[in-house]
Amino acid sequence: IGAENAGVSVLNPQTGIAKNYQHHNNDEFSLANNSPWAIYEDSFQNVWIGTFNQGVNVVYNKYYSKFEHFFQKGGEVNSLVNNNVSCFAEINETEILIGTDGGGVSLWNKAK
Repeated sequence: IGAENAGVSVLNPQTGIAKNYQHHNNDEFSLANNSPWAIYEDSFQNVWIGTFNQGVNVVYNKYYSKFEHFFQKGGEVNSLVNNNVSCFAEINETEILIGTDGGGVSLWNKAK
């Protein structure tokens, strides 16, 4: 569950307990932003979180609590086209489409 300015909460259905993930200034593996716009789980159970103005956060394996971040890097060919991420779509095992608000679509390729 994502909430504006409150980060992301993950509910454990067996225990009924939710764990909250938020941005922390001194933690490079925390969420990049507390305003999630899109949450997507791919076929490998990786969780993709699109944020307002801070790109994509990916946690590889939903039970691992460290996030990798992908951002727009001015003029770089292999970066997001925009940091306002609104949706995801999995094409195949190695490619994810990342839809943005105001920049179009980026293609994330696992091999690259």
